[in-house]
Amino acid sequence: MTIGATTRFGLTTWSSGDDAFGRAQFQQANLSIDNLAAIFRSGTTAATPDPTEPSHQKTFWYDTTTSVLYYNDGSTWRPVDDKAISGDAYTVVAGSVSSPQGSSARIARADHKHAVSTAAASTISGSNSEGTSSSLARADHNHNIAAGTVSATMLAGNIGKALLATDVVKANGGLSFDTTNGLSVNTGATIELSSNALIVKANTIDQTHLTASVAGNGLAGGNGTALSVNTDGTTLEINSDSLRVKDSGVGKAKLNSDVVKANGGLVFAALDGLSVNTDGTTVELSAGGAVRVKDSGVGKAKLNSDVVKSLGGLTFSSGDGLSVNTSATVGLSSGNLIVNTGSIGPTHLTAGVAGNGITGGAGTALAVVPDPNGVATGVASISVGASGVKVNGGIVFTSAGTPSASYPDGNMSVDTTNHLLYYRSGSAWRNALWAAGTVNSAPSAKGVWVSNGTAPTTQGSVGDIWITY
Repeated sequence: MTIGATTRFGLTTWSSGDDAFGRAQFQQANLSIDNLAAIFRSGTTAATPDPTEPSHQKTFWYDTTTSVLYYNDGSTWRPVDDKAISGDAYTVVAGSVSSPQGSSARIARADHKHAVSTAAASTISGSNSEGTSSSLARADHNHNIAAGTVSATMLAGNIGKALLATDVVKANGGLSFDTTNGLSVNTGATIELSSNALIVKANTIDQTHLTASVAGNGLAGGNGTALSVNTDGTTLEINSDSLRVKDSGVGKAKLNSDVVKANGGLVFAALDGLSVNTDGTTVELSAGGAVRVKDSGVGKAKLNSDVVKSLGGLTFSSGDGLSVNTSATVGLSSGNLIVNTGSIGPTHLTAGVAGNGITGGAGTALAVVPDPNGVATGVASISVGASGVKVNGGIVFTSAGTPSASYPDGNMSVDTTNHLLYYRSGSAWRNALWAAGTVNSAPSAKGVWVSNGTAPTTQGSVGDIWITY
């Protein structure tokens, strides 16, 4: 249950089979062997390896052609046993000596030995010291580093990139090393360095980097599959890579009562669904479920003043309702539109109202067209009354014999056959003359005379007209 170390190389040892074993221990053991152990190899002179190759450092080479043992000093193979003449070995002592080159006149044998005064290794402390021991440490000695001795400052100040070997970096271990730049982290397609910190690159993580556990509730995918939204296929669906509510997917069962705004004109019940509130007076639902304005439902109180177009001929007030604007020519009688009496003048008539025998209209007063036979309107006046057209003042007509046309009273006619004058009175033609030589006989002078008799006679009545010619 105790972790120890070997005497020569400092390799980790364990007292029990269930002791913890760590990679760092195994790593340290390999480094210790590689750093402390020497390699012995042999071969012919022609097969002597290149001494500058790192794999041949700390190597002894026995040349089987010359029977000479060589040691690689890192740049060349140096013979170990030339001039090997027997002599007494000298005890190696520590510290300085007066004759470091020695005083023996003999060359030591190749297999001579030196006695070395050894001493126990001291514990490494945090300060530098030459030491005071007169004994040398063995080649396989070990130093124990006191706990808490090595600090970051010591490492930073003393262990630089120049002291590191390339093998400090494990193959495919995520690090790179060179003596110019030192250690650095290898990055790939998804990792990069930003401000000397490792970060995940933007837009580099795809479905292959995700585990299935990233897909929580409502999601599927991960572990190599793209993430997607789980839908029930009834209320939700995916359409062209977009999540949407499915057609007819949201029914009354999915609605909450708060979908209806207070006083918003709607009612919702889980059993019936949404419906429109109506007042039953102005708005109602038809038998087919359509919202409609109720018959006679919109009264004047519901109208706004803007229902009347500006200058549209109507007036509206909330008290009276709609009415037609009247004028000097148009009025209202018992709620009906009428043309006001005495309001139509020449400006209201079109030229089309002037028929045969009349001119005017289109802003001009109507007038009678003169008779083509020469009877002018100045002879008599024409008036329009309830009984029709009446000629006043007597227009003279002609007839062959007694006149028979039904002209209005007051007109006169000359019988051009018998040379007699007739006038119209009492809706009948009356002879205006009587024979000469009778009572109230006609005067002898030519002209037209009025009888001044005082009583009717057989020749005519008082006031009859006489013509002498």
